[in-house]
Amino acid sequence: AGLDHDSTEDNLFAGATFDLEAISAPALVVHASDDSFIPPVHAEYTAEHIPGAQLVMFDNGGHFVLCRNEAIIAISDFIQRAHRGGVEVAGPA
Repeated sequence: AGLDHDSTEDNLFAGATFDLEAISAPALVVHASDDSFIPPVHAEYTAEHIPGAQLVMFDNGGHFVLCRNEAIIAISDFIQRAHRGGVEVAGPA
C-alpha cells in the first residue's frame, strides 16, 4: 500500500503512488496545520505510513513552515539524534 490520494483535487501528486512503508531511514515529517497549499492530512498520512517516522506539526507557518526558527531547530535536533543513533527506525512491515 502506498500514498494514492488522487481523489482530492488539491493533490500535487494525483495518481502517484509511493511505497512509504519501504522507507527504512530515520524520517521527520514537518508541517503546519495552517498550510493551505498541502492539507495537514497528507503529513499525518505520511508520518503514519513511514515506519518509525516522527511528525512535528506547527500551529502556524503555512506552506513556508520550514523557514521558521522552530522548524529549523526541530530538524537540526532530529538530525543530531539520528546521527548519534537516538532515533529508532522500525523495519518495513
